[in-house]
Amino acid sequence: MHVVEVVNPYCDMDSVCRRGVLVGGPWSPGIAAFMRSEGISALYLNSARGWKGTNYEFLKDLDMLTELNIIASEGRGLNSISALVGLEELSLTCATRDQVDFVP
Repeated sequence: MHVVEVVNPYCDMDSVCRRGVLVGGPWSPGIAAFMRSEGISALYLNSARGWKGTNYEFLKDLDMLTELNIIASEGRGLNSISALVGLEELSLTCATRDQVDFVP
């Protein structure tokens, strides 16, 4: 597992540039603990930059997220994004059959 603290690597003129983590390798609960202890609210998962996951069910436990960026070829458990009520920015480039629903 490789975790790098970054400022939004995809930041453009229309985005807020938040502190986040870019994960290389699979997900580990230790990453969430690190994010909480450091006050980090953005998560970047990009398969071209080393992300190795396809199951995103862990996202439902990351209630501190305000920004989520996923670039991957496929994924399951993406409906967990619906639980992220504090999410302000979402970028999702991933094939899935899951439905993400933000309607209460």
